[in-house]
Amino acid sequence: MKEKTLLTISITVFLIASGFIWGYALAETATWQAPVIHYLDLEGPKMFESETISVGRIITGITANWDSLGDVRLEVSANNGRDYTAVINGVPLERGFVPGEQLRYRAFLAPQTKLKKVTLSFSDTQGARQTFGNPQLSGFRFRKAIDILNPSENELFNFQMEISVGEEKGLSPKGTVPISSEADFKDIRFTATDGETLLPFYLEKVSGKPGARLATFWVKIPQLPKGENPLKIYLYYGNKDAQSLSTGEGTFDLFDDFANKELNPEKWGVYNELKGETSIVDGQLRLKNSAIFSRNFKLQNGIIEFIATTEGACGIQGVVRDKKEGALYSAIGQTVYSSGFIGAEHTIAVGNMVKVNIGNPIYAQKPYLFRVIAEGPNLSFERYDAETQEKQAELRFSDIGGLTEGYIGLKGESTSANTGAVYCDWIRVRAYAAVLPKITYIGKEEETNLAQFQGTGTYISKIVSTDFDVRIISAESKYLLGLSADGGRTYVKNAKDKKYYYASLKDFAAGRQLRWQTEGAPVLGQVTLNYYPGTITVISPNGGEEWPVDSLKEILWSAQEYEPNYLLKLEYSLNKGKTYKAIVNETVNNGRFYWRVPEGALSQEVLIKISDAKAPEIYDLSDRVFSINEGENKK
Repeated sequence: MKEKTLLTISITVFLIASGFIWGYALAETATWQAPVIHYLDLEGPKMFESETISVGRIITGITANWDSLGDVRLEVSANNGRDYTAVINGVPLERGFVPGEQLRYRAFLAPQTKLKKVTLSFSDTQGARQTFGNPQLSGFRFRKAIDILNPSENELFNFQMEISVGEEKGLSPKGTVPISSEADFKDIRFTATDGETLLPFYLEKVSGKPGARLATFWVKIPQLPKGENPLKIYLYYGNKDAQSLSTGEGTFDLFDDFANKELNPEKWGVYNELKGETSIVDGQLRLKNSAIFSRNFKLQNGIIEFIATTEGACGIQGVVRDKKEGALYSAIGQTVYSSGFIGAEHTIAVGNMVKVNIGNPIYAQKPYLFRVIAEGPNLSFERYDAETQEKQAELRFSDIGGLTEGYIGLKGESTSANTGAVYCDWIRVRAYAAVLPKITYIGKEEETNLAQFQGTGTYISKIVSTDFDVRIISAESKYLLGLSADGGRTYVKNAKDKKYYYASLKDFAAGRQLRWQTEGAPVLGQVTLNYYPGTITVISPNGGEEWPVDSLKEILWSAQEYEPNYLLKLEYSLNKGKTYKAIVNETVNNGRFYWRVPEGALSQEVLIKISDAKAPEIYDLSDRVFSINEGENKK
């Protein structure tokens, strides 16, 4: 097991609470932290428990994502494995677990499953907020939430969900997600509930005229829990510079569109009969008295789909499950067959013996979509017009006691004259559900707030909204940073480690949208930003005091968000704040100043005002008035 920590970024906020706290300021923190990634190579059946990940802070939330084949479930623990809680792949766990400081997980692998990778991120009492973003979402402006309900009796794993996405101006079927694509549907990304983990998807087709087009996507959802609570995923869009991430290989259990010049020998084996030929011609697999069979993939339950056309008098055969590679005519192999031959027009066979047939033939030069559903011993064979999607034939057969797992394949069978061939556009295998999941809710368009990745070493953080105007920023980093409090419109350039920057000194513009960026740093380990509103609190005199003239009195204040050498201005008012006179225009921020109370400053309505010497609008006053009198010696 390898453990990899990619990047840790922490952002710390300190706030002065109402009233004075001597010696420290109350702190509110927001920390961006890279996930912990474990690369694994596990096969089921198995139960695996991870090593302890010491956090050192109380964990308040956990998100687990895992890459697996088949039924693999995870439980997580925040107290070193004493108590575990089940998690859903990609769904943040924010309650219902026992808190602690030591993170662990355990995985349960069903038979014939694999676990390749586990990614963990967490939040804690010190303000950790999961990860720092996904570079493949950089530049995407909008997103919509999609809720998917699984009404079946079983939890689904690695299920390929068909999702239609249409342009907003068009009239789309019910259940279509309306968007405004900026890149011909290339600017589409799907994520898990966490809003960051990308889900594999495949763009099958785009139909319709510009402005009213409809795109059909298949999205691979790692885990769909059963029950009344839907799973939320997100659709991101609105990036005119995006490149398509559509992948059949990553989405389906098995996929080949024969786009390469030769078959992948690791995926397919080839069997040629006498004078048989197997080749790829113009992106189509050509089979003439020949067959291909899967080398490593074995089907248990699932759906096999392929589009094929015949040239001349020949038949199309699909191997559903056979006991070993290349055994295309074993005594127990399950196959389907379509042709123009009498008695074998639309057939399910076992051991090359016809079990059921419909006398509905296929015709040469016409493309057909074939679909085979295998669920335990039950087999279903369907045929559609590939262009109109009209169903033409359907058969069902139960092979009781037959194979429930096996290799798949395709074959083109010519007549005795050895004329004609079969051309296959593509083949894919996907998961089967007796009751299909359905979309129950499509959210409104949301503007995104995402980190931006702009080339090697350049990172711009997401915006951190604050409840106050940020006037002071300090960074802790071994790299030079750009710091902004106005959402990135203006930056402090090349901010140095632990140096304070002030809006009052025109270092940056004050604001409530904090953002920072790297300045070409190749790798980031950790970055801490301390940012403050610039609070000043008068401690004494704070109301009710009686100070005699010509006495030396101590004025106390707290301005701990400022550096000790920062300059403040002290003033006093004799008329309850209507006008002020300077005590000192500039004095260092050491928390105290000795003031000789001036002669003639007699009043019952005295206030002390302490302000930022460079920003007079930032100040504090005595809470109540106090008095200056002549004193005992003057009476």
